Amino acid sequence: MTSDDLRNRVARAIAYSGDVPEKREWSKLLPETRSHYWKLADAAISEMGGVRVKPLVWEYHPAGTIAAPPTGHAYIIDTRMKGRVHSIKGFNPQREFASMDEAKAAADGDHRARILAALEPAPDAQAALDRIERKAEMLRLEAKQRNRPNMVQHMEEIAHLVKMVRRNSEISDDQD
Repeated sequence: MTSDDLRNRVARAIAYSGDVPEKREWSKLLPETRSHYWKLADAAISEMGGVRVKPLVWEYHPAGTIAAPPTGHAYIIDTRMKGRVHSIKGFNPQREFASMDEAKAAADGDHRARILAALEPAPDAQAALDRIERKAEMLRLEAKQRNRPNMVQHMEEIAHLVKMVRRNSEISDDQD
């Protein structure tokens, strides 16, 4: 499972546990709404390891806009073609996006995934995992009482993800 997969699953679980009706398709949500839940997911995920990735800072570029983090990897979003917005650097292969917000969110997600992929959980991450596991179980039981099967499924996925993180952490410890 990639960092983006984890981020999307956590964001969806948060969204569907709160204000977003379970029947609403994730892809039909406004980009700003998805971005809001991605930020909440990032905060939850970073709580597990005590690390937060700085968001990209966008600046003017002759082709449109650019974010050049200190990692040496730049994202340029080309806005010169009417009706299309796409990243011309930073993604391989090049991908097209319907809006500037979607392109920025994708670049931010890619940047975050690259940074998080190079990190491993700190020892105190186990306590954070315990908190997440307890909260997911509490929300799962509440959703079961309210007869919200999608919510139950999302909380079960969170519990499964916590187990995967624990297993990956154990494998990493064994290799040291």
